[in-house]
Amino acid sequence: MKNHISKIYIVLGFLLAVACNPLEEINEQLAQDEALEEAKYAFLYDKEVAPAAYTLTDEDYALSSVESIVNYKNFSNQNLPSKYLPEILNQRFSAEDTETMMVTYAYYSRVFVDYDNALELSSDDYKIAMGQSYSNFSDEDKAKALIAKYLDRTQYETEAGKEITVAYTLYERAYEDQFLQIDIATGAYEYVSVEEAEYTLSSDDYELMGQSYPNFSSKSTAEEEIVAFAQEKFSDKTSVIVEYVYTFTYHDKYVVYRFDGTQWQLATSVTSVTEELSYSVNKEDITKSTWKADSSIKYTLTSADYERWEDNTKYHNFDLRSGKPEGDFAVVIKKIGEVLDDVFDPVEEGQEFLVTYNYYDGLTGSATIRVVKEGGIWMEVK
Repeated sequence: MKNHISKIYIVLGFLLAVACNPLEEINEQLAQDEALEEAKYAFLYDKEVAPAAYTLTDEDYALSSVESIVNYKNFSNQNLPSKYLPEILNQRFSAEDTETMMVTYAYYSRVFVDYDNALELSSDDYKIAMGQSYSNFSDEDKAKALIAKYLDRTQYETEAGKEITVAYTLYERAYEDQFLQIDIATGAYEYVSVEEAEYTLSSDDYELMGQSYPNFSSKSTAEEEIVAFAQEKFSDKTSVIVEYVYTFTYHDKYVVYRFDGTQWQLATSVTSVTEELSYSVNKEDITKSTWKADSSIKYTLTSADYERWEDNTKYHNFDLRSGKPEGDFAVVIKKIGEVLDDVFDPVEEGQEFLVTYNYYDGLTGSATIRVVKEGGIWMEVK
């Protein structure tokens, strides 16, 4: 009888133990859910709901972990938006899974100055076309504005993206430190690049050499006077480096303009780029949710790029008409690859590029193609 009772208690104890486990599991699950909700609340507390479109502000760039992005307030080929834009947006915005946002940001790309083929302004261009009293400008901002209007009247263009470099003369007083190394015995001299001279001319020295101001406006006069001065003052030396101030008033300036399809505009190295980013919610750990950007490098072919090939030099575009060099689109991809190999040498295989180019197919236009280098061969990403 006692054995039966003992067995009954054992069975009841087992059933009670089994009956308690589900409750414990439920409590654990509730605690986990509560912790997740708290983490979600903390994560979302200081974030805004993403708008349909947004333009980065100076305060946004300051959130970057990259010093140059913070300082210059733009992205570049060295600091790609695909890598560093999400970290800024992650601190500002949240959204539902796969929701998108159009983001506008500043992107830096070097402007190509075509010194060899620059358009040089004539005396009539200055005086008649742009109303200047002399064959120069005295205000740089005014010069850039007047040259743009001059190009609108004289440089007929239909291709958006076409660039032209203009050379002009600016009248403006400037000062440069010059370093003259002099052989005391012979009087021979040469200009050298050093951080500090052995002797720097004083105001009294300039006056002694017949200058009304503490500088020279003629290098030949400076050289003659300073050599004689040094041979007398430093007769106990074999050579000496003397620093003097050279002042000049005329500067050769180069400025690049880009045709926007309607008029000529000053080409800038920083442009606005708008692209779509999507939000990816990590359901297991919401703090790992992130915005995702296109990882491709963006590049626009320049006038110099087209001039690599004789067929494209005149119009700075690709002729896509049948029977023309780029009628076979594989030729376009090959030429774009040649440019990218030079500009981004060495190109990392698998890195995608978004390249904007000009074309003519009966009408002029521009288009963007996505390309990638795989196995040493450039190909379009479909």
